[in-house]
Amino acid sequence: MIGILTSARKSSARQTLQAYKAQLQAQGEILSFADLGYPRVVESNDCLSRIVAAVGQIKSARLTPGLIKLMDVTEPTNVQPAWVRSDLPLADKTTTNLSWEIVRQELTAAVAPLAEIRAALQHPPTRLVSDPTNFSAPPQYQFVSQRNAAQWLSAEIIYALRQQNLELAKADLQAQLQLVHLHEEDPTLINQMIRVAIAGLAVADTWEALQSPGWGEADLAAWQAGWEQIILFRNLEIGLLSERSWVAAMFSYFKNLSASAQVQHINSGYGAFGASLRKNLEYYWQVFVTTPLWKMNCEADELLALRHSQNSIESVRRLSHGTNWIVVKHELAGYKATLEKTLDEPYASVRYSLSAWLIVNMEKAAWTVVRNETMRRLAVVAIALKRYELQHQQFPPSLDALVPDFIAQLPLDPMSGQPLGYRTNQTGYVLYSVGEDGVDDGGDSQPSPGVIATDIWSGRDVVWPSVTLKRKSAE
Repeated sequence: MIGILTSARKSSARQTLQAYKAQLQAQGEILSFADLGYPRVVESNDCLSRIVAAVGQIKSARLTPGLIKLMDVTEPTNVQPAWVRSDLPLADKTTTNLSWEIVRQELTAAVAPLAEIRAALQHPPTRLVSDPTNFSAPPQYQFVSQRNAAQWLSAEIIYALRQQNLELAKADLQAQLQLVHLHEEDPTLINQMIRVAIAGLAVADTWEALQSPGWGEADLAAWQAGWEQIILFRNLEIGLLSERSWVAAMFSYFKNLSASAQVQHINSGYGAFGASLRKNLEYYWQVFVTTPLWKMNCEADELLALRHSQNSIESVRRLSHGTNWIVVKHELAGYKATLEKTLDEPYASVRYSLSAWLIVNMEKAAWTVVRNETMRRLAVVAIALKRYELQHQQFPPSLDALVPDFIAQLPLDPMSGQPLGYRTNQTGYVLYSVGEDGVDDGGDSQPSPGVIATDIWSGRDVVWPSVTLKRKSAE
């Protein structure tokens, strides 16, 4: 009787899962790596290996470039670009033995590796992975090296600006944008998030560079075009679609494993249970009880993961069409709460074990991307404003005056779904996003009571910083 009831339930879950997949496929949804066009021909490009080798050649015990604080607004009455300050601004206040002279020495020693990084990034490949379902040969990503390359380029940008070497700063800024494009089609969410983080660093360097005199129209136009080619919402969707395809592949993989092979796979590959548990009571409990029970419920488990993924992807897509972050964040939080409620049900740790393990926190990933996409859009408009100023010797009365000569279309504020805030003032202009509360405070960069200013996201609005004191000549 138990067997009959279990078989009937499994058959019903399988039919429901197949019907839901058919519905999504009819809508044109991507559900597998095959739908994404994998396996693909391997791209023969040595860009990544050259970057890894070049970063490995930079031996510095005195300079950690990620410590240099960029776009520093922690002192609202003394906002200055890092490169003009006599005291080296540091993100870690406990570091006291770093100076501009040490930066100069370390960058001088790293001239050749940095030149190699720029050369390697002339033509970054769009992907590293050729077959995501080959679990026996996982891709050899080098995210630490990519991050270090971005940070060393950033340090060189800041020092080049200090020396008024705009050609070197321009070359490094271009290399940073190319680094954002590296492996932009690769089917992993973590790869997309690393690239988003590099884009965030490049935005800060963009602000620093815009504070330097000497940029010409051609430089600024090319720079703006480079930023316009980066759309982080698209990269987030690629990451989420890829994540869903990977989850589907893992369900298929685990369904076809024997109980003992499945337990062994988890033990050795993912550390859910230590290797010492292989032949003890817990091991046999997994082989003969929990794993067979999961196999009886695996279609329902997969359906849970697929529905959660589809709901989240649909919400994230709305960001690209102007839906504001407040709405999308509320939706994602609701999906997360529903999932957590299901996973708290009795025996859910057995019934939905793969979903609990595989589903990522999409709300956190989306939040990170929305912040950096907001900054990217502010950077694009700020460059266009600089170009307008060069031509007209003043800033425009409204952002509409930028269209179409300086920008084809004004980007919306992802936080509100409305145009970015803008007004002119006696010292220049105020360009801003309304921030995560969605409330337009008129471009107020001051923090709310009780909030400590750590970056531009600390203010009531997210205001593109303006230099507040006359710049001193760099040493």
